[in-house]
Order: sequence, then structure tokens, then C-alpha cells
Amino acid sequence: MKEDILSLISYVEKQRLPMEIVTFEDTKVATSKLQDPSLPMILEVARFDGTLNDIKTMNENLDFLCTWKRLINNSGTNTYLLVESAVKSFKNNFGVDSFVMISYTCNDAEAIYNDSGVYMDKNKLDAITEYFTMHPLEVVTSKLEKNYASFSELLSVFDEKRIFNFLAIPYFKNDVLDKIIITYSIMRNAWNRQENKFLVSEDNLQYFTLVFSTLVDAIERAKDKIEIEQKENIEQMNKQLSGLNEKLVSIANFDKLTGLYNRQGFYDKIEEYTNENRKGFCLAYIDLDDFKYYNDNFGHDVGDVVLCEIATLFKNICEDKDIAVRYGGDEFLILFETYNIREAKEKVERVYAEIKKKNFFIDTICEILKKKLNIPDESKISCSIGISNVEGRNLREGITDAIKKADDTLYYIKRTTKRKCEIWDDIKEKVKA
Repeated sequence: MKEDILSLISYVEKQRLPMEIVTFEDTKVATSKLQDPSLPMILEVARFDGTLNDIKTMNENLDFLCTWKRLINNSGTNTYLLVESAVKSFKNNFGVDSFVMISYTCNDAEAIYNDSGVYMDKNKLDAITEYFTMHPLEVVTSKLEKNYASFSELLSVFDEKRIFNFLAIPYFKNDVLDKIIITYSIMRNAWNRQENKFLVSEDNLQYFTLVFSTLVDAIERAKDKIEIEQKENIEQMNKQLSGLNEKLVSIANFDKLTGLYNRQGFYDKIEEYTNENRKGFCLAYIDLDDFKYYNDNFGHDVGDVVLCEIATLFKNICEDKDIAVRYGGDEFLILFETYNIREAKEKVERVYAEIKKKNFFIDTICEILKKKLNIPDESKISCSIGISNVEGRNLREGITDAIKKADDTLYYIKRTTKRKCEIWDDIKEKVKA
């Protein structure tokens, strides 16, 4: 399986296909290049994150694996720098909190990388070594699994009470422990837990095993090299790594179509906001009105152009630390740094004038379709907006409530007038009624 997947990666790299446009047909073409071309094998790769039928997820996983492979191959012979850059990329993409790599030389264990905050003294290393000597298999568990308690002996080496999702993979050479990779995520607040991308299970274990195997193989190759690159080469390498890391961060935190923050990026920014000493902030929840008319009548390609155009308008009304987010489909969020909700309302309402100034994007669509259009007034695109704020000492807990209030306000508008902006506190009695 490992060789088949690497062959698929090589095919994608040679064809230089942008991963975001690789289609279901492309995957079948790719499999025809393999020794054992079979759709089930491709679907096995796509099972990462528990989704057999989500080809988009498979493309993203292959995209990351290709980038990860190139990054590691360009990381030189310094083992620590190699692992450090690889771990940084992995954590950016999957949102894990801790990563530990243990290597063995003449049966002596050494933590060559450890950002868990747990000091790996001899007793802890011996405990981990003893466990995998007795149980030479991968460990996959989470707080949601019934088998969690059965791994208490291993989890107790770390902060067991805080661990939410845990993965450990041992690697053997001639039946002797050679390396162990351990990574885990800690318990999150309720508002953020669902956004944690690292939720490994037996279904996607093979994918993570492959990812880590490329790192283990790279370390072995580095050991075989004697000469260390000159300082100029290292500086060049760091520039390349920086570019690749930026790409991985972009994949993890930004929407590919609009360039706005995605959900993961939004929750990362929320983390920044709540760590700062601030009184609060405001949130606008936006849903496009009559976007379906544009999609149905002019096609999804035109719909994508309209999404990008309106995303630009949302981005342009942001100031300072305000951020615009594509929350999903034709839903958007704007996080305003101010906690003055009237000020936030005044800002976001500018979008109505901007949409009208753009003639509801009709001129842009005419240029794309090379024909004139007449869109009825009641079908011209607009948006409904609900606004709420987050105040108080515990901003982390308040964000969930703020999103719900803004969402309830939004859909009250959708059910009544549409094309309006309202504040939760102004209409909450009507919403509750």
C-alpha cells in the first residue's frame, strides 16, 4: 500500500495538477499508473477524517503529503532541524498540540524532539520503551473511545487528564525498536473541539503511518550523509522551508476560493483575541440573499466569481484587526475588534452600498457570459446580517453564545424581510416569540 500511494503522489507531482482541481476522474487516471490500479485503494486514502466518499479530503491529504515529502527531502542532514521543520508543518496542518520523537542508538533511548512540556527523563523513556517492547503495535485512542483507559500505562507518562486524541507509532529495525513517534491533542473548550482537525482513528491510521514513515526514512538517509552543507546552502534551505511552511499554513487557515479565513483560521484568531487583554468584540453573521438565483441561472463558475467579489467587499470593510471569514457555502462571519456593537453595525452595513455600487455584479457576469442580462429587482443579490457581541471575563465561553445569537438574528431576518442588518439585543424578544 505504501508503495502504491507514493506512486500516486509521484504521478500527481509529475502532472503538476493543482490539488484543489484534481477530480474524481483524475484519481482514476492516476490509479491506472499503479501496479494494482483499484478504486478501493484510492478510497482507502480518502478515508482520512472518516470520510470514504469525500474526494476533496483525499485531494487535500495528497496535497499535504506531496508538500511534506518535498519539505523533508530539502531539509538537509541536521536531524533536529529536519524534524523541527517537519513537525511545524504537521502541526500547522492538523492542529495537534504536542509531538515527541524518540530514537534509539545501541538500545539507548533519546528524545530527539519533544515539545510536549513533559521532561523525558530516563524513567519516562524506559516506561515508553518497555510498553512498546511488550506491545509492538500502534496506539490509537481518544476520550471518545472505550479503549482509552486500557492505554493508561502509556498515557500516564504524559498529562493523561488533558489528552483528548492520542497517536503513537513504533518503528522497528531487525525486530528492535528504532524510533517512536507520539503526537496528541489536548482537551479543547466546547466551542473549539469540533474544529480540531486531528481526530485519528483506525480508519485513517494508515495515512498517518505513511506520513511519519517519510520522516523516519528521511532521518535514516540524513544519517548516511557525512558532509554538512555550507552556511549559504543552509540559508537557502531555510528560505525554501519558509515558503513551504507558508503554503501549509495557507492550506490550513484560508479558504482557497475567496482567500478569506476559513473556520480553522477563524478559531485560531479567536484564540489570539481571547489571549489579549480586551473588553470584548463584536460578531456579524452574514448569509447571502438570492445567491441561489445566480448559481441556478448563470452556473457555478459565475457563482464562484460572485463569491470572490463579495468576499472582497467584506474584506475591504475590515479595519485594523477585524477579520472576514468564509464560514461555509454562502455564509460569512466578520469579527470586529470593537466591542461597540453600534459601531460594528455601521461598519458592516457599508456592504449594501458597495453591492449596489457594483450593480449587483451584473456587469461582471455580462462580461463573463458575453451577453446582456436583466435580473429582476427581487432576485438581485444582497445579504441578511445578524450582529451580536462578546463581553465579560471569559471570552472563550462567550463566543459560542455570540455565534448562536447572531445566527438566530440572521435567520429571523431571512424568515421576514431579508436584505437587512439587525442587532440581537434589538430584536431578541421577537426572535424568542
